[in-house]
Amino acid sequence: MDEQSFNNLTGTVVRRMALCLWPPLGEETRRNIDLSCILSLDSATGQVPRTVHLKICKDDNWTPVLEDHENFDQCYEWGDFENRIARWMAGEEIGTMEHELYDVSHSSEFTGIIGKPIADIVKIQARPNDGQALPPFGVRLNFANDYIQVFPNTDGTAIETKTLQWIGNLSDFRHFGELEFESLD
Repeated sequence: MDEQSFNNLTGTVVRRMALCLWPPLGEETRRNIDLSCILSLDSATGQVPRTVHLKICKDDNWTPVLEDHENFDQCYEWGDFENRIARWMAGEEIGTMEHELYDVSHSSEFTGIIGKPIADIVKIQARPNDGQALPPFGVRLNFANDYIQVFPNTDGTAIETKTLQWIGNLSDFRHFGELEFESLD
């Protein structure tokens, strides 16, 4: 995990946010759905605005990564999300098998994130009984009244916020040891 890249996000303001879904064709449970997020950020310090994709590395399915991303202009509305997930999971092919973006920038469920500065960045790791901490497997962006938490699942990335908690598999990592949440600053 490139801690400096993540730490550079502290203080930036989220102007727009999209959830990035890999279509869960035939998935039996939401726990395995690959869902990451894309953030359009402005800086209070005069840095150039940027758009980043917050996800888990596909190469090792463990490490949180932050990649520059193009602006997201073609998105589904957040109101389409639940219906489309249900249809994909039922095995209905309702589009091409490629990432779908859902703009959540105007959703009341994300008002604690949109327009708010990132207050703190926290890495998530497990410490087995032998005392040697494993490399970070997750990251949490804290806001004054909300958070975005990203960690791996079997198909890629899982995301949670204060209101989006239907995946609920962070506890699966407890079998590696005690979970630790450590600020990057």
